[in-house]
Amino acid sequence: MAAWESLAMTVDVPALATKAISQKITEKGLRLEQLLDVMTMGPHGMPLTVLVTAYIAVESNAFNRNHSRLAGLPDVRHFTVNMDTLLEEAADAQHQSIDITHLHGRWNAPHEISTTISQYLAELGPAVEADFASALLGKHVVVAGYSARDRDIQPLLLKYPPASLTWLVYPSEGENPSDPVAARSKELEPEARRLLDALRDHSTTDVDERRSTIADFLDTVAPGTADPAGPIAASRGVEGASVAIVEEYCKVVEWRRTLAVAAVLANQGMGEEAVAILRKVKIPSEEREARIAAAKLRARVLRREGRRGKALVSLLWPVTRSYSAQFKSVANEVAATLPATRLHWLADPLDMALARRANGTTEFLIRTRLVQRQSARGELRDAEAAFRELGRSFTKAQVGLGNWVNLLTWHADVLKVLGRVDEAKNMLAEDLEETFYSDAGQAAALEWKLLELSLVTNGPEPRLIEQLSRLAANGAVAVGANQHCWIQLTLYGASAGGVPPRTELGRLEASAAARADTHMFWKLQQAEVARASGNLASARNHVRAALRIERARTRWQGSATGRLAAKLILTTAASQQTVPGPVRDRYAAQLREIAAELEAIGADLPAARARSNAAIASGRPLAASLAAAWSRSGWHVEADRANGGALSDLWQIVM
Repeated sequence: MAAWESLAMTVDVPALATKAISQKITEKGLRLEQLLDVMTMGPHGMPLTVLVTAYIAVESNAFNRNHSRLAGLPDVRHFTVNMDTLLEEAADAQHQSIDITHLHGRWNAPHEISTTISQYLAELGPAVEADFASALLGKHVVVAGYSARDRDIQPLLLKYPPASLTWLVYPSEGENPSDPVAARSKELEPEARRLLDALRDHSTTDVDERRSTIADFLDTVAPGTADPAGPIAASRGVEGASVAIVEEYCKVVEWRRTLAVAAVLANQGMGEEAVAILRKVKIPSEEREARIAAAKLRARVLRREGRRGKALVSLLWPVTRSYSAQFKSVANEVAATLPATRLHWLADPLDMALARRANGTTEFLIRTRLVQRQSARGELRDAEAAFRELGRSFTKAQVGLGNWVNLLTWHADVLKVLGRVDEAKNMLAEDLEETFYSDAGQAAALEWKLLELSLVTNGPEPRLIEQLSRLAANGAVAVGANQHCWIQLTLYGASAGGVPPRTELGRLEASAAARADTHMFWKLQQAEVARASGNLASARNHVRAALRIERARTRWQGSATGRLAAKLILTTAASQQTVPGPVRDRYAAQLREIAAELEAIGADLPAARARSNAAIASGRPLAASLAAAWSRSGWHVEADRANGGALSDLWQIVM
């Protein structure tokens, strides 16, 4: 506890907080749930929804024989405190259905994850506890490699004692499992030891403690049978359904904990620190999947830091050592890295080759990445057609609601820039009407995009800002950190910098900086707000910052609309600094040239903004026919400005 408290003090040091924690974690021996709790504390604590992205590291793990044997058990309820979905994958591979409850959430649903001491003390919800209790009381329970450290689960084994309990402890490498001394090895967590002793002393539970892997245990009690659930119960002399509680490791081993810390640092934008940790971590040679996952994480960090050549080199090791199941995953990382290197011309052919050999969700994600690159290059009409084709070729059930929401919002972005805003709004509204999204973050993403589209065309109407404020009030925990960041960025622009309060700008800056796309958008949003407010020097500084992010992110294939947005803001700001005359007329001509560039790639709505800015700069109103056409298209902000109105500026070009 003293180590935990002293580490909490470190969090108050703004710039060094995470770095200091990562350096001290191995010295202090803190568990991951303690570390994450500490990192949320103090005025500079990080949002938990950001920290739990450390668990994405389990995505690339592969299921093993233990998972396969467990997944093949019929009529068994599985409760797990692991964040991975390997049991589900093992069941799919056997064409089996599986009844499984993730008591602490899953890696791919960060808002569901329960992983800190504070969350454990809050206990499970009543519905989950009742479900868990019905599976424990009077039943036969098999526990595999569980640490019993979780304060929300461990007491329930005493509160609802099973009729019998088989507790499996994984043997160490080279250990003789039949050694009776090994069964009470100190490798068993103290909490687990106390729990087993309490069950023996204060309940009627028949406790059997074994030194074995799951697969070896099942082979022993049910050799050669496809229906081991019956023999398990029979071997214990117990009637009724069996329950498996799974935690793959008795404790978080050192290299896994270090990998988790590196993932947190990487997601916080502390790439240098993450790479330093990944360079030093020693993963056992037999842990091939973990070593490949570490190499992929290092490549992602290096790519994000602008070191694309090193990112590609770091992927050579996993490419040459990957078996077929991992090769496609590593090739995906290579394809994601190539666009920003001298070999950018290989990215699309590689992705197209991967897409031809993939199916289902994997094919969908690869094809989506191809379309996003089209959009970034300014091939907007082709990108819109490709997004539409993706919507026809796949279903929500095939790709999952989360991926479907991403497709809809990205498609809506392209439609918006093309000027087909009403079409985008109808598409989102129809989907919200016909689909029930139980995930708050998915529903919020669609509602936010609808509000953003309305703000772009109608201006900052009070009712729209009020609805956006209500959406932002849900908080990052409810809707997800990245989605909450986009909502706040839109709200900031819609209210001309008045929201959030100045005290919150630092947090918004940190949140936006976690991703290159949100960071660039944030800087351009700040630039447009500063320009509209007359703070032209600040506008120029923000635009330069946005262009630095764009150059670092995509040196060889940049964001076409992002660069044109920056050019539009800078030229408009320059025109505001001059008095009517030849100089301002020259800036007006440049704005018309920008409009022509935007129209050439199909970006008709931002082109209208450039033309209305040119009209304001030259002091000559636009043709009434053009303003009327904009009004018919639903571009009310541009029509109003063309007619000499005073609607607030809203930056609206999507990268």
